[in-house]
Amino acid sequence: MPFVRSVSICLLFFASTAVAQTRLFGDDFETGTLTPDQSPPGVWAVHDGVANTSTNTSAEAAHRGAFGLRMLDNEGVTTYGNVTSARVRVNVDAGSLLAIRFWIRVTPTTAAGNLVFVGMLRQDPKLFYPGARVDVGAHLPDGGYSQVSTTADLSGGQWHLFEYTVSDVGASSTSNRRMFIDGTSVLNDRFDTSGASGLTSLGLGQGWADDRSFKGSIDFDDFRVTNGAPASTLAFADAGSTWMGGCAPLSLTLSSSAGTSAAAPYDVRASLSVTGVAASWYSDAQCTTRASEVVIPAGATHARAWLQSTGVGTAVVRASHDDFLTRVASLGVSQSGPIARLEPAMQKVVSGARVSFDGSASVGAGGGYHWFQPEGPTGVRLDPGGATQALTLTEPGTYVFELSVSDELGRTSAPARATVVVDPTSGCSSAPALFAALALWLTRSRRPARASSRAAAGTRG
Repeated sequence: MPFVRSVSICLLFFASTAVAQTRLFGDDFETGTLTPDQSPPGVWAVHDGVANTSTNTSAEAAHRGAFGLRMLDNEGVTTYGNVTSARVRVNVDAGSLLAIRFWIRVTPTTAAGNLVFVGMLRQDPKLFYPGARVDVGAHLPDGGYSQVSTTADLSGGQWHLFEYTVSDVGASSTSNRRMFIDGTSVLNDRFDTSGASGLTSLGLGQGWADDRSFKGSIDFDDFRVTNGAPASTLAFADAGSTWMGGCAPLSLTLSSSAGTSAAAPYDVRASLSVTGVAASWYSDAQCTTRASEVVIPAGATHARAWLQSTGVGTAVVRASHDDFLTRVASLGVSQSGPIARLEPAMQKVVSGARVSFDGSASVGAGGGYHWFQPEGPTGVRLDPGGATQALTLTEPGTYVFELSVSDELGRTSAPARATVVVDPTSGCSSAPALFAALALWLTRSRRPARASSRAAAGTRG
């Protein structure tokens, strides 16, 4: 669905650093329309410059979802000019960062040729095939022209993720430009953009061609323009190590291919998998609720999942989503480690009652016991280092207590949790009602006996 100038500020999520980012434009082509005269109205201006070319949405062009953008060129003549392209208005202020990213699939039907596939800021990346080569041509402010060759290949009918960033648009003679293909850096240099006052439009497809030897199709999907790092890669950060039976927290991070944290453009639902050892994913720190996916909310940079292994070895963890690249991480699983155990897990008491917890069954607690109260009425004083707790809870409500233990190596277990529900009725406040009910029962129980005595006396008289 197209969006123009919508603002998305990254949220704090699981202690994530906020990333301010303005999403200038994006289209996942799921409406199935392109131009303003279609329903629902699109925002693209389509230019089919010669016969036997076309630009349309198509199910066959989808990288994910129902539709993608397909450009067909069946002409293949050799002459200068527009072939087939689609342009959209995008406003990037001078001095800003420009970042574009999209999935692209080029399927040539000729053995050799070249084509421009995107145009912006007088810069036109051009694919040459066969061979691993993408040139970036650029018109300079003094009227000159430069061309830089890179070792990259987009041909062969496979999907590739293309990222392109330019810093200080229109404000610097040494703007930094970077190009990544499938997460690999293929261009990192300085470029003069000082003659540009900003950016007002972007074009996909063959906006111009000096050699129309290309014939075939160009497919695009999930096209986005931002003034911050483009979200491209899912990776688990700092996987580290754990132990068999431990509940290991793992942080899934969304970033650009340059390694900068990037805001999720929408709620990213990533599928979780693990190989190498027998293990399961969970959505909570106690490893009680199984999970098959983790969600990075729109605007956030990362989310958290927990892994518990029942085997020893190296766990290879992965989070997958069709719109992003994936980097696997390894997690070493040792034979043993600290495990917190807390009993009882649930108690229901009246106000003023004495409650106790026992964590002495924990494993590997040679480094100490660590108690916390993450939820419930405040003011509860916990013994910070003991294996047990004994508390008097007077304020009604639901209290949650957690115990973590650490071993001599400094490793800390996942927390074990216990809940106490305190009813507002105290233990002795119900005594008057109890005595009243007992008195009423005694009164009623005596009445039949007296009536029976009178009946018996009348009979004797």
